[in-house]
Amino acid sequence: MMDERFDSYFTKALHDAKVEELLDKYKNKHFSVNKNVSVNGVKFDVIAERDNSVIAFEVHTTPVSLAAKKRTTELYEIAQSLRYNFRIITIGQPKRIPVNIDWLENALLEHFMTQEQHLIDKFAAEAEYEELEELVILSVDISAHLAQVNISGSILVSFQYGSQAEVKQGDGLLMEDSVIFSADLSLNLKEYRIENTKITLDDRYWYNPDYYQSDSA
Repeated sequence: MMDERFDSYFTKALHDAKVEELLDKYKNKHFSVNKNVSVNGVKFDVIAERDNSVIAFEVHTTPVSLAAKKRTTELYEIAQSLRYNFRIITIGQPKRIPVNIDWLENALLEHFMTQEQHLIDKFAAEAEYEELEELVILSVDISAHLAQVNISGSILVSFQYGSQAEVKQGDGLLMEDSVIFSADLSLNLKEYRIENTKITLDDRYWYNPDYYQSDSA
């Protein structure tokens, strides 16, 4: 289940990408870094330590809610009591383009099911795409009846670990999870179809830190 601090998987992806950026930045500065660190009943997004210096980070995406402001005040007070340096990192969300391609969601789900099965087969004995949960069009370049589209979103995937018999006996596992993806698509607007894709599944939040990418025509 997605953290209640985020209003969409897209917002969560922005937040988590910034967290990873901070980890890399301070690791390169020879800090000892950790994310999602629990201290005195609260959780800091990143803690960076070097020598006798400790920096605690809280990452926000705009607009900042009242709940987030209250949480930040609590984090600040605890950081002060522990003599941590406290820093707030705020990320502005890119403007979403008001573009609607009515047939794209159904076409993209069908594409996942028929062309991209290999992206999830490696994770379980059986895996299936269930439904497209969110689709955000980030950019569109249209020429005549063709469009180059950059999108992000999330898709619900069901996983079965173990055989059917093992699942029935309680030795296997059935589960569903949301998988964040980004994609570059070539669309034929005249024939209402997807011609080419480059899709990346971002599984950092549920499997491992690797990305699995597909190019198809």
